[in-house]
Amino acid sequence: MKLLSLEIEGFKSFGRRTYFNLDKNIIAIIGPNGSGKSNIVDAIRWLLGEQSQKQMRISEKNDVLHIGSNGSDSSNYAKVSLVVQNDNNEKIKISKILEKDESNKYYVNNKVATLKEVQNVFNKGTGKSFYSIIGQGQIGEIVNSSPENIRDIVLDASNIATYLEKKEISINLLNKTTENLDRINDLLFVVDKRLKSLSIRAGRAKKYLEYRNEIKRIGKMYFGASKISFLKKIETYQKEIQENSQRMKSLLSELFEVERSYRNLKSEIEDTDKQLSINGDMVENYRQRVQTIENEKNHLTEELNENNSSIISKEWELNSLEEKMNKLEQQLKELSKNERDFREIEEKTQNKTNLINEKKNSIIQEIEKQEESLKTLESELSKASQEKERKETELKNLQTTYSSNQERINLLKDQINTLKTKLENNLQKMKEIEELLSHTKGTEIQLEQRLKKKFDELKHTENSYNTLLSEIDSLQQNEKNLFYTYQSLTRQINEYEGFSTTIKEFFKVFKDDDNVVDVVANLINTEEKYEEAVSTIASSRIQNIVIKNSSKAKEYLDLVKKGNNGKITLLPLDLLRTEVRLPKNFLKEPGTIDFVINLVNYTQEYRKVMEYVFSNSLLVDNIETAIKISKMKYPGNIVTLSGELVYSSGAITGGKSKYDHSSTVLKRKREISEIEEDLNKIRNDLANKQTLYNKVKEKLNLQKEELESTKDELRQATVTKNAHDLDYKKIKEEIKNLQESITFYNERLANYEEKTKTLDQEIQSLKMEIENNHQNTTQTTKKMQQIEETIKEKRTLLNQIEKELIGQEMELKSIKEKYEYYKNQKSAIENELKEIKIKQQKTKESFDSLKEKNDKINQAINELNKEKDSLNNEISKLFELMKQSRTGKYDKAKDLENYENRIDKLKTEINTIKQKNQEIEFEIKEANHNIQFLNEKAQNLEINEEEFELKELPEKDIQALGNKQKELESSLKKLGSVDLTVLDEYEEVEKEYQENLKNKEDIMKSINSLKQSIKNLDEEAQRQFNTFFNNLNKEFSFFISKLFPNGYGELRLIGEGKEFEKGIQISVKKSGMNFQKLSLFSGGEKALIAIAFLFSLMNLNPSPFYILDEIDAPLDDLNAAKISDLILENSKKSQFLIITHNKIVMEIAELFYGITMREGTTYIVPVDFKELER
Repeated sequence: MKLLSLEIEGFKSFGRRTYFNLDKNIIAIIGPNGSGKSNIVDAIRWLLGEQSQKQMRISEKNDVLHIGSNGSDSSNYAKVSLVVQNDNNEKIKISKILEKDESNKYYVNNKVATLKEVQNVFNKGTGKSFYSIIGQGQIGEIVNSSPENIRDIVLDASNIATYLEKKEISINLLNKTTENLDRINDLLFVVDKRLKSLSIRAGRAKKYLEYRNEIKRIGKMYFGASKISFLKKIETYQKEIQENSQRMKSLLSELFEVERSYRNLKSEIEDTDKQLSINGDMVENYRQRVQTIENEKNHLTEELNENNSSIISKEWELNSLEEKMNKLEQQLKELSKNERDFREIEEKTQNKTNLINEKKNSIIQEIEKQEESLKTLESELSKASQEKERKETELKNLQTTYSSNQERINLLKDQINTLKTKLENNLQKMKEIEELLSHTKGTEIQLEQRLKKKFDELKHTENSYNTLLSEIDSLQQNEKNLFYTYQSLTRQINEYEGFSTTIKEFFKVFKDDDNVVDVVANLINTEEKYEEAVSTIASSRIQNIVIKNSSKAKEYLDLVKKGNNGKITLLPLDLLRTEVRLPKNFLKEPGTIDFVINLVNYTQEYRKVMEYVFSNSLLVDNIETAIKISKMKYPGNIVTLSGELVYSSGAITGGKSKYDHSSTVLKRKREISEIEEDLNKIRNDLANKQTLYNKVKEKLNLQKEELESTKDELRQATVTKNAHDLDYKKIKEEIKNLQESITFYNERLANYEEKTKTLDQEIQSLKMEIENNHQNTTQTTKKMQQIEETIKEKRTLLNQIEKELIGQEMELKSIKEKYEYYKNQKSAIENELKEIKIKQQKTKESFDSLKEKNDKINQAINELNKEKDSLNNEISKLFELMKQSRTGKYDKAKDLENYENRIDKLKTEINTIKQKNQEIEFEIKEANHNIQFLNEKAQNLEINEEEFELKELPEKDIQALGNKQKELESSLKKLGSVDLTVLDEYEEVEKEYQENLKNKEDIMKSINSLKQSIKNLDEEAQRQFNTFFNNLNKEFSFFISKLFPNGYGELRLIGEGKEFEKGIQISVKKSGMNFQKLSLFSGGEKALIAIAFLFSLMNLNPSPFYILDEIDAPLDDLNAAKISDLILENSKKSQFLIITHNKIVMEIAELFYGITMREGTTYIVPVDFKELER
């Protein structure tokens, strides 16, 4: 990966759009302090998602916006864009835009993206530590960093970051899964408690259902047997009614005969005894009255029977309503009791829930108070710790300064002596280098002249090479395109593309048949200008198939019929007959070209085919000519060059159909021929160019080798000159520095001795203050531990209360639902009871009315019986008088009386039978009512009539079943109020309990799986880290020995935990010395240690780019030259953007940007050294 360009606009000091070309391996940025150089580093950090405001040197996000100045306005947005080239040579543009008071927006290739997607563009160096970007002053901070921070840098540079990310994700998942397990356990506790509470009530409900089912089972037998018994009685009664009806018919016949004899005898008596006519009339009147009374009595008896039947029905209805009311009242009592019970339970549960809530709130308040106290103590502890840390740091710094001062005093004395010796040696060396420098400069000038000449020759050859390469590519592309077109046309001809499906199918089968010639289109060709006219005149005949002999025509046609795709036309050469006359006189007309058949090329053996296809068609230049010749009575079709057709009949056709491929079919052969010619020409040109290309390429390679050889000589001469020049400058500068240093060190020696005395006093004072701070911190920590223990106990109690509260709330919800259920049931039964009472009242009134009516009818019947008896007595008296007055007619009168008595007897017997039948009918109605009552009673027990077991049983068995049913109903009542809805609730809770158990098992599996995954990730990370760390240690030791002659450095793991979780400590010792604290090294030495660490990482896992902001600031020229060499060596595998003030570092850059600031805005001046060399 490589950085190609950077664009900054509106960011900090870059008020204007500023473009940086970064397409070099080493780019240097130089300029005075405060000109905005480090803002370039900040811009790249900001683009790559740096979150630290300290690193960005801002206090809030809008601080990155350009604030403006006298010469420019402030910016409302900041934009930074970076173009990179990835390993696949693809250019990717990433951008970040911040508008004022808006949020950051990221873009990848001008599409909105996330920070993660932006960071994914870079595979190395841009982790959370940004080890590829070293800001101003950070080079020293690396050495002073904590072991944990150094470990983070190493982890970013190693390849285990992916494992650690996966581990972090797995740990987060494990924590969430563990929380889910706790929640599941809480739920299981609550649900189990609820399940136990429901199990007793569910047991009673199950017992209730068992009783009910048994009642239903026995009820089906009892109701079925009772119904059969009643039906048998009804059948017996109906037979008895039939027998009585037969008897009554015979009695009515006899009555008719007796009455007829009675009337005859009476007539005889009337004739013989006029005296007794009055008595006879009276007797007759009496008898009529008796008959009337009898009729009234029968009518009243019938009415009485009907009333009795209604009374029985009403009485049964009243009993049924009474029984239903009793049952509903019993249910109402039970529901009222349940309602009251559940209301009491609800109030108790609600009170208990409220108490638990109050207890919970009280504990929460206590916890909050304790937490407030804890926060206060933490704040005090934090302040004390910060104060302690500050003082310890101050003490450490003072001690370090004291030790450093002591060392410096000794060192200064040694250095003063050493510097004096060095000064004498350097003066001698400077004379020697001056002589060498003069010789190397002459050599360099000669090589540069030779290099320029070689470069010009190479440039000329490269131009020729590139021109040939471009021509060859163009020819190859043309050849490829033509060959593809050639193949396509050949395939179209071979596959009959543009022809009908039937023709394609035909040639698939008969392509190799010797008798089949081809389609007409493939047998002809013509000039390009005639193609449209020829295809128009041939029309569909161009697709006709030419065959040699007609003997196989049937076979061909049979195949076409099977396909059912269309028709074909065969042109057999042995059958085809044509007669074509070409009236040549028309050829003299203006605009006439020729007969079409003469313009087509073909083999003579197919002459008949051509005559059939084209006949005497004439070709003219345009439609006006065609119409003119047609009017001259031309005996055939006329076609124009553009394809208009005038038929011999005078019809005209024109235009173009998108489905008409006939002209395309004709073009193919011509185009193939043209393409073959072009291909041969291109291939010849290509062969010639290729030969020339090989020669030029060989010449170019030779010139490149010569140029590289000259460059190597020049480079070597330049390196030698630079080395001598550098040595000269160094020695000259060193002599000056040595002289200045000797004076300077003498002055510093006196200052350090004075400072050491002052530092000793300050150190003693700080030690006393730290001891006091430690005692205060210990007391505060103890108080905090006590409060934390109290909070922990309270939280444990709070968790228990919350669990209990969840159970109570669930129970309260269930009780409220039950209460509402019983309340609604009670309301429904009360409404039903009101309706039944109203109905009962109406039925009672009707029943009393019927009874009262019956009493009146009975009274009327008794009065009629009395009147009848009185009349019969009067008739007897009259008969007695008539006997006395009829002396000769006694016997007739006696017979008449006997007839009278017989009539009365017969009528009495008939009435008795009628009365008996009415009683039987009443019994039948009562039996039917009993059956109806059975049905209603069965329905109350939820038994349908269709479910009755219709089996005849003895009366005692029926009675036994009835008693058993009553016993079960009694047992059912003893169960008291039973809530059947509890079964569904119990089942739901049981199901919920099982589901939670299953979920717990799944969660346990997930936890075990995650733990194993974390273990595997740790093992792999440990393995890779150990390998990387060991290699890093070797590299670090190598670079330390390189930067500190005979020095030694190593990285040590400190702390607890896994290897990659431990901190990393940097340890270095200089030649002839033991390991010492890093804080005791000078600023320059710390910078060298940090650079050694940085280049160690670079060697093992190079970042695609490094941005180094004044890392050479603490270094002298000698060490700056070492760093320059390191950067130069590594520039082949990584890109370097360097901000520097050091001339030695500048010299290695291929491109540098001069930075300046005018009126608060940064401006740049780019310089490309390679271009200057050319």
